[in-house]
Amino acid sequence: PEGHVHLVRHIGVPVIDGGRVRLLMGVGNKVTDYDESDLGQLQLNGNDLWSIIVRRRAELALAEAKKAAEAATIAKSAFLANMSHEIRTPLNAITGMAHIIRRAGISAEQGERLERIEQAGQHLLDVINAILDLSKIEAGKFTLEETEVDLGSVVENVVSILRHQAQSKSLDIVVD
Repeated sequence: PEGHVHLVRHIGVPVIDGGRVRLLMGVGNKVTDYDESDLGQLQLNGNDLWSIIVRRRAELALAEAKKAAEAATIAKSAFLANMSHEIRTPLNAITGMAHIIRRAGISAEQGERLERIEQAGQHLLDVINAILDLSKIEAGKFTLEETEVDLGSVVENVVSILRHQAQSKSLDIVVD
């Protein structure tokens, strides 16, 4: 084209990766004729350029993947926070109603049933809190709390929750 230097000499090399030509690289208008060392140098430069391109594409893809993973983590945390609220609200209503019924005066059998409802509700709240704790761990905002554990009451709680299911299947739960 007008304004461009007339091409007198030219060499070109293919850059091959994975059995496919990925890039054609060439130079032109050297004052003297091109020789094998020019060809070798051009090939090395082409290979290096392709390596830089591949690495840069990988870096960009990794950055995009990291960005997507961070967005997914934020979305998951928001979902967990919303869902915990949506679950806790009716669960608190159920356990609160059980407490109100208990205060109104009930039989011993009804008291046992209400106790199971309250224990199951507390167990469900503990599960929700554990899920939220996992979310806090991922966000780096979790702190450990040191407290005493009454193993006997934990075991008794589990037994009281499972006793009805076991009895419905004619099974006994024995704690030793």
